[in-house]
Amino acid sequence: MNRHLKSFLDLQVPLALVLLIAAAALAADWYRQRQPARPSPAAAGEGTGTLEAAELARAAVPLCREEDRAAAVACYAPLLEMVAGAGGVGLGSATLREVLKQDPAMEGEAHMLSHRLGFAALRAGRDPALEFSRCTAEFHSGCHHGIIQAYFAAARQVTPRLVARACPTLTARAPTDWLKFQCLHGLGHGLAINLRYDVPAALALCDALSSDWERESCYGGTFMESSARLGAGHGGGHHAAGRHAHAAAPAGPAPTSLAAVHAGADQDVFAPSRAGDPQYPCSVVAERYRGACYLLQTSVILPLEGGDFARAARDCGQAPERYRAICFQSLGRDASGVAAAQDLQRIIRICSSIGEPNAGWCFFGAAKDVAYRRPSLDDGVRLCRHVPGKPSRSRCYEAIGELAVSLIERTGRRAEFCRSVEADYRADCRRGARV
Repeated sequence: MNRHLKSFLDLQVPLALVLLIAAAALAADWYRQRQPARPSPAAAGEGTGTLEAAELARAAVPLCREEDRAAAVACYAPLLEMVAGAGGVGLGSATLREVLKQDPAMEGEAHMLSHRLGFAALRAGRDPALEFSRCTAEFHSGCHHGIIQAYFAAARQVTPRLVARACPTLTARAPTDWLKFQCLHGLGHGLAINLRYDVPAALALCDALSSDWERESCYGGTFMESSARLGAGHGGGHHAAGRHAHAAAPAGPAPTSLAAVHAGADQDVFAPSRAGDPQYPCSVVAERYRGACYLLQTSVILPLEGGDFARAARDCGQAPERYRAICFQSLGRDASGVAAAQDLQRIIRICSSIGEPNAGWCFFGAAKDVAYRRPSLDDGVRLCRHVPGKPSRSRCYEAIGELAVSLIERTGRRAEFCRSVEADYRADCRRGARV
C-alpha cells in the first residue's frame, strides 16, 4: 500500500476522503508530467489543478477545522503531505491555498504547513530540482525551505563540497537571485536539521559558501530553524557578513517526516534559548554570525517575555549597539508575523510604541515581512502609506526598495517601481533599490 495512503488510514480518516485525495492527486500528477516544465518560481502554482485542490480542501476542512490550532495542524499536515507526495508541490500548494480560504484561522500556520509540502514531496522520491522550481512564492516560501530540509535530512554525511553545490543544482531551472536566496536560506534550515540542531556546526558548514551574501542567507536559515523549536513566528529577509569553510558530521538514519525531525532534536547540543538571557544565543556565537543571529533574535526573546512586545523592545535596546537596529528589524518582522494579513494597524501600534529612531527599524523589518508574504511589493507600500512620521515612513520605503532588488531583476524596472510610490519617499525607495 502507498505509504501516504496508509498514513491516512492510520489516522482513521474516512475511506471516501482518502480515495478522493489519492485519485485527484495522482490524476493531476499524471496530467502535469505530460506538460512542459514551468520554471518560473514567481509564477509557480499556475496550472496546478485548482479544481482538484478546491475539491480536496472542501473535503478536508470539515474534518480538520478545530478551535485548538495544534489539533487542526495535526489533522491538516499529514493530509497535505500525502497530496504533495502523490501530486507534487504544485497541487499541495494549491490545496493549502484553498484550505486557507475556507479556514482562515490557519493563516498563521501556513509557512510551516508549506514546509511540510516540500519535505513530503522529496521524501516521496520526487525530483528535487523540478519540485523546487514548482514551489510557490507564497507562505514565506516554506515549500522551498521544506525541500532543502528533506534534501539534507536524507544525507548520511554533509560535506562542505555538498553544501557548496546544493543550490547551483537546485536552482538551475530558474537561477534568479530570489530563488537562490530561497535555496540558501533553506540550506541553513536543512543543515540545522541534519546536524540535530548543532547550530555552531551548521553555521560552520554555511561558511563553505562562496560569498558574504550566500553565507548570511544560510546563517539566517540556521538561526530560524533553531528558533522554530520555540514555536516562534517566521518572517522575511536576512543580510550581513561572513567567512571560510568547515567540516561535517554524520546524522544517522533519515527521518520519514518533518514532525519526526523536530521530535528528534537533541536539545542538549545547542539550546535554542536560555531562561533569563534575552541576548542568547547571539551572545555566544562567533562574531561573524551575530548579524544574522540578531535578525532572528526576537523570535527567541518573545517566548521568553510571554509575547510582550514592549519587554522585547527593551531587550533589543540592551543589545550591543552594533546590532541594536538589526534586533528592532527582527521585532518588526515578528510584529508582522503576529498580525493578520490585513491588520496593518496592529503592526503600526507595536512599532510606533517603541519611539524613534528604533521605531523606524521596526517598520523596516515589518514592511519587508508584509511584502514578502505573497510576495507583493504593493502590500508593503500599503503599510508604508499608513506609517506615522516621516523618519519611520522613510525607513519603510527604503525597506520596500531593498526587497525590490530580490524581486525585480532589472534596474530600470526597479526605478519604475520607485516612481510609483509617494513623491516624498521616492528617494528612500531608490536608495534601497540601488538605483
